[in-house]
Amino acid sequence: MEEMSMLETVAKDNEWLQSHFEKVQKEHPNKFVAVSQGRVIAAGDAAEDVIKKAEEQGIHSATTLIEFIPEKGLILIL
Repeated sequence: MEEMSMLETVAKDNEWLQSHFEKVQKEHPNKFVAVSQGRVIAAGDAAEDVIKKAEEQGIHSATTLIEFIPEKGLILIL
């Protein structure tokens, strides 16, 4: 049950990020961001740094959405 709860939490934060993407993109272009409970809790150049900042706030990385936010107009090919 705990795993489902964690997945639901990350899914809700993903929905929040998608609906606030332009604002987050303006504030954190070309940065990794950590989103928890509908807000950006950390940003930085490397995912590892963002995870560390989140964990320093007592937020477990398993329940934290980490995403790279490209600058407007940048196209990423994966």
